[in-house]
Amino acid sequence: MQEDCELSNAMSICSDTSSQVDDSGGNLRISSLGKVQAKSSSLRNKTLSLTLRFDEEHLLEDLINDFHSTFQTYRHELEKTSEDETSATFVVKFESIMMAQGALILAAVNGFQTTPDKLTDNVEEQNTISGEGKLKHSLVPRRFVRPSPTLVCRFKVLSEKLTVRSGRLLSSQEITLKCQNDVVYVNRIKGRRARLVNRPDGVVTMGWASLFSESGIPLLEQLE
Repeated sequence: MQEDCELSNAMSICSDTSSQVDDSGGNLRISSLGKVQAKSSSLRNKTLSLTLRFDEEHLLEDLINDFHSTFQTYRHELEKTSEDETSATFVVKFESIMMAQGALILAAVNGFQTTPDKLTDNVEEQNTISGEGKLKHSLVPRRFVRPSPTLVCRFKVLSEKLTVRSGRLLSSQEITLKCQNDVVYVNRIKGRRARLVNRPDGVVTMGWASLFSESGIPLLEQLE
Protein backbone atom coordinates (compact mmCIF):
# COMPACT_ATOMS: atom_id res chain seq x y z
CA MET A 1 0.00 0.00 0.00
CA GLN A 2 1.42 3.37 -0.96
CA GLU A 3 1.88 5.95 1.74
CA ASP A 4 1.02 9.07 -0.24
CA CYS A 5 -2.69 8.48 0.31
CA GLU A 6 -4.27 11.18 2.50
CA LEU A 7 -5.61 10.25 5.92
CA SER A 8 -9.40 10.43 6.02
CA ASN A 9 -10.87 13.04 8.33
CA ALA A 10 -13.77 10.75 9.18
CA MET A 11 -15.55 11.96 12.29
CA SER A 12 -18.75 10.92 14.02
CA ILE A 13 -21.20 12.09 16.64
CA CYS A 14 -23.09 9.29 18.38
CA SER A 15 -26.81 9.28 17.63
CA ASP A 16 -27.97 9.66 21.23
CA THR A 17 -26.33 13.09 21.59
CA SER A 18 -29.13 15.65 21.43
CA SER A 19 -28.97 19.43 21.24
CA GLN A 20 -31.07 22.33 22.42
CA VAL A 21 -30.93 26.12 22.59
CA ASP A 22 -30.07 27.64 25.94
CA ASP A 23 -32.68 30.38 26.42
CA SER A 24 -30.51 32.32 28.87
CA GLY A 25 -27.73 33.06 26.45
CA GLY A 26 -28.82 32.02 22.99
CA ASN A 27 -25.95 29.53 22.81
CA LEU A 28 -26.54 26.02 21.50
CA ARG A 29 -25.84 23.48 24.21
CA ILE A 30 -25.32 19.73 24.08
CA SER A 31 -27.57 17.97 26.58
CA SER A 32 -25.50 14.77 26.53
CA LEU A 33 -21.75 15.45 26.38
CA GLY A 34 -20.13 12.10 26.96
CA LYS A 35 -20.86 10.46 23.61
CA VAL A 36 -19.19 12.82 21.15
CA GLN A 37 -16.27 10.89 19.70
CA ALA A 38 -13.77 11.42 16.90
CA LYS A 39 -13.03 8.36 14.80
CA SER A 40 -9.85 9.75 13.31
CA SER A 41 -7.79 12.89 13.20
CA SER A 42 -5.41 14.75 10.94
CA LEU A 43 -4.45 17.28 13.64
CA ARG A 44 -0.72 17.50 14.27
CA ASN A 45 -1.03 19.10 17.73
CA LYS A 46 -3.37 18.97 20.74
CA THR A 47 -3.90 22.75 20.93
CA LEU A 48 -6.65 24.74 19.20
CA SER A 49 -7.33 28.45 18.75
CA LEU A 50 -10.49 29.84 20.37
CA THR A 51 -12.04 33.23 19.55
CA LEU A 52 -14.97 34.45 21.65
CA ARG A 53 -17.02 37.30 20.17
CA PHE A 54 -18.39 39.86 22.58
CA ASP A 55 -22.05 40.92 22.75
CA GLU A 56 -24.07 43.40 24.81
CA GLU A 57 -25.47 40.80 27.21
CA HIS A 58 -22.46 38.78 28.34
CA LEU A 59 -19.19 39.59 30.01
CA LEU A 60 -16.04 37.83 28.86
CA GLU A 61 -16.10 35.85 32.10
CA ASP A 62 -19.58 34.57 31.19
CA LEU A 63 -18.42 33.44 27.76
CA ILE A 64 -15.40 31.66 29.25
CA ASN A 65 -17.55 29.90 31.85
CA ASP A 66 -19.99 28.83 29.14
CA PHE A 67 -17.10 27.40 27.08
CA HIS A 68 -15.77 25.47 30.08
CA SER A 69 -19.24 24.10 30.80
CA THR A 70 -19.98 23.05 27.22
CA PHE A 71 -16.57 21.41 26.70
CA GLN A 72 -16.13 19.96 30.18
CA THR A 73 -15.88 16.42 28.78
CA TYR A 74 -12.72 17.42 26.92
CA ARG A 75 -10.23 18.34 29.64
CA HIS A 76 -8.53 21.58 28.66
CA GLU A 77 -6.73 24.72 29.75
CA LEU A 78 -7.18 28.25 28.36
CA GLU A 79 -4.44 30.81 27.82
CA LYS A 80 -5.51 34.24 26.56
CA THR A 81 -3.32 35.58 23.77
CA SER A 82 -5.13 38.78 22.75
CA GLU A 83 -8.21 40.93 23.37
CA ASP A 84 -9.75 43.95 21.65
CA GLU A 85 -13.15 45.68 21.61
CA THR A 86 -14.87 42.90 19.67
CA SER A 87 -13.31 39.61 20.74
CA ALA A 88 -10.79 37.70 22.82
CA THR A 89 -8.51 34.96 21.53
CA PHE A 90 -7.15 31.99 23.46
CA VAL A 91 -4.95 28.95 22.97
CA VAL A 92 -6.84 25.88 24.21
CA LYS A 93 -4.61 23.02 25.31
CA PHE A 94 -6.22 19.56 25.48
CA GLU A 95 -4.85 16.38 27.04
CA SER A 96 -4.51 14.66 23.67
CA ILE A 97 -4.93 15.19 19.94
CA MET A 98 -8.04 12.99 19.93
CA MET A 99 -9.61 15.14 22.66
CA ALA A 100 -8.91 18.21 20.54
CA GLN A 101 -10.53 16.51 17.55
CA GLY A 102 -13.58 15.59 19.62
CA ALA A 103 -13.86 19.19 20.81
CA LEU A 104 -13.86 20.38 17.19
CA ILE A 105 -16.82 18.11 16.45
CA LEU A 106 -18.71 19.39 19.48
CA ALA A 107 -17.89 22.98 18.51
CA ALA A 108 -19.36 22.43 15.03
CA VAL A 109 -22.58 21.09 16.58
CA ASN A 110 -22.71 24.18 18.79
CA GLY A 111 -22.50 26.56 15.83
CA PHE A 112 -18.83 27.54 16.17
CA GLN A 113 -16.74 28.16 13.09
CA THR A 114 -14.31 25.23 13.01
CA THR A 115 -12.51 25.71 9.68
CA PRO A 116 -9.82 28.42 9.37
CA ASP A 117 -10.78 29.03 5.74
CA LYS A 118 -14.19 30.26 6.91
CA LEU A 119 -12.73 32.92 9.16
CA THR A 120 -12.54 36.51 7.99
CA ASP A 121 -10.62 39.65 8.88
CA ASN A 122 -13.75 41.75 8.26
CA VAL A 123 -14.96 42.98 11.67
CA GLU A 124 -18.60 43.31 10.54
CA GLU A 125 -18.65 39.72 9.27
CA GLN A 126 -16.93 38.47 12.43
CA ASN A 127 -19.68 39.92 14.61
CA THR A 128 -22.62 38.81 12.48
CA ILE A 129 -25.35 37.02 14.43
CA SER A 130 -26.46 33.69 13.00
CA GLY A 131 -30.10 32.85 12.26
CA GLU A 132 -30.37 31.08 15.61
CA GLY A 133 -29.20 34.16 17.53
CA LYS A 134 -25.69 32.88 18.30
CA LEU A 135 -22.49 34.84 17.97
CA LYS A 136 -20.05 33.23 15.58
CA HIS A 137 -17.43 32.11 18.05
CA SER A 138 -14.67 30.00 16.51
CA LEU A 139 -12.60 26.99 17.54
CA VAL A 140 -10.10 26.08 14.87
CA PRO A 141 -6.85 24.14 14.46
CA ARG A 142 -3.78 26.27 15.07
CA ARG A 143 -1.58 26.91 12.07
CA PHE A 144 1.72 25.10 12.44
CA VAL A 145 4.62 25.44 10.05
CA ARG A 146 4.73 22.56 7.59
CA PRO A 147 8.09 20.77 7.68
CA SER A 148 10.32 21.17 4.63
CA PRO A 149 13.95 20.47 3.71
CA THR A 150 14.75 24.06 4.69
CA LEU A 151 12.60 24.09 7.83
CA VAL A 152 13.02 21.07 10.11
CA CYS A 153 10.32 20.69 12.79
CA ARG A 154 10.28 18.83 16.11
CA PHE A 155 7.77 16.07 16.80
CA LYS A 156 7.14 13.95 19.89
CA VAL A 157 6.47 10.22 19.67
CA LEU A 158 3.06 9.37 21.19
CA SER A 159 2.96 5.60 20.69
CA GLU A 160 4.87 3.12 22.83
CA LYS A 161 6.89 2.11 19.78
CA LEU A 162 7.16 3.91 16.45
CA THR A 163 8.53 2.03 13.45
CA VAL A 164 10.95 3.90 11.20
CA ARG A 165 11.32 2.46 7.69
CA SER A 166 13.79 3.16 4.92
CA GLY A 167 11.15 4.58 2.56
CA ARG A 168 7.63 5.98 2.41
CA LEU A 169 6.04 2.63 1.64
CA LEU A 170 4.97 0.40 4.51
CA SER A 171 6.58 -2.44 2.61
CA SER A 172 10.01 -0.82 2.88
CA GLN A 173 12.62 -2.16 5.28
CA GLU A 174 12.28 -1.49 8.99
CA ILE A 175 15.47 0.21 10.19
CA THR A 176 14.80 1.28 13.79
CA LEU A 177 12.20 1.91 16.49
CA LYS A 178 11.50 5.12 18.40
CA CYS A 179 10.01 5.09 21.89
CA GLN A 180 7.22 7.08 23.52
CA ASN A 181 8.20 10.71 24.32
CA ASP A 182 11.26 10.58 22.05
CA VAL A 183 11.74 13.84 20.13
CA VAL A 184 12.36 13.38 16.40
CA TYR A 185 13.06 15.83 13.59
CA VAL A 186 10.89 15.95 10.46
CA ASN A 187 11.71 17.75 7.21
CA ARG A 188 8.86 16.53 5.01
CA ILE A 189 5.28 15.26 5.28
CA LYS A 190 3.68 13.26 2.51
CA GLY A 191 0.16 12.03 3.20
CA ARG A 192 0.31 10.50 6.66
CA ARG A 193 4.04 9.76 6.44
CA ALA A 194 6.84 11.92 7.86
CA ARG A 195 10.49 11.92 6.79
CA LEU A 196 12.86 11.91 9.76
CA VAL A 197 16.32 13.46 9.75
CA ASN A 198 19.17 13.06 12.22
CA ARG A 199 19.16 16.49 13.93
CA PRO A 200 17.49 19.97 13.86
CA ASP A 201 19.74 21.16 11.04
CA GLY A 202 20.10 17.68 9.66
CA VAL A 203 20.16 16.77 6.00
CA VAL A 204 20.78 13.07 6.60
CA THR A 205 17.55 11.11 6.25
CA MET A 206 16.98 8.57 9.02
CA GLY A 207 13.85 7.10 7.44
CA TRP A 208 10.06 7.47 7.31
CA ALA A 209 7.43 7.04 10.03
CA SER A 210 3.65 7.41 10.20
CA LEU A 211 1.99 10.47 11.72
CA PHE A 212 -1.20 8.43 12.25
CA SER A 213 -2.14 4.79 12.20
CA GLU A 214 -4.42 3.48 9.45
CA SER A 215 -7.37 3.85 11.84
CA GLY A 216 -6.45 7.48 12.58
CA ILE A 217 -4.73 7.14 15.96
CA PRO A 218 -2.05 9.87 16.32
CA LEU A 219 1.50 8.52 16.55
CA LEU A 220 3.45 11.80 16.38
CA GLU A 221 2.67 15.28 17.73
CA GLN A 222 4.23 18.45 16.34
CA LEU A 223 5.84 20.56 19.04
CA GLU A 224 5.88 24.36 19.34
